[in-house]
Amino acid sequence: MNVAKAVAQAVGAILVAVLPLLVVGPLGFSEIVNVIVVAIGAFVVYNTKNYPNWRYGKALASAATALTTGLVAIASYNSFGDVSPQQWWQIVISILTTVAVYFIPNAGYAYRDASAREGGPRPL
Repeated sequence: MNVAKAVAQAVGAILVAVLPLLVVGPLGFSEIVNVIVVAIGAFVVYNTKNYPNWRYGKALASAATALTTGLVAIASYNSFGDVSPQQWWQIVISILTTVAVYFIPNAGYAYRDASAREGGPRPL
């Protein structure tokens, strides 16, 4: 199983935590929630099945974390009246992380076809 996509998501989670902190300032509660969401996204991307001819499964799992990051910003806007600059940085980084997860190629399967297990012809 190829873990490169999960590693990309984990690096994105680290960037979501560190980059806004260094560029803009300290993180508030909703920004910390975004960090947790993107970190959980790394676990979800890791556990999503890796289809060899369909590259969208892990990208959709990563996109769900980016969408949730945006939803946390909307909830923050409704509760506190504004979206912080840290949250805008986190939204942009999570979208870039989703793009990176999409472009990393999938690994092929390491399994035998059912017909080959039963003594039938092997696929080429």
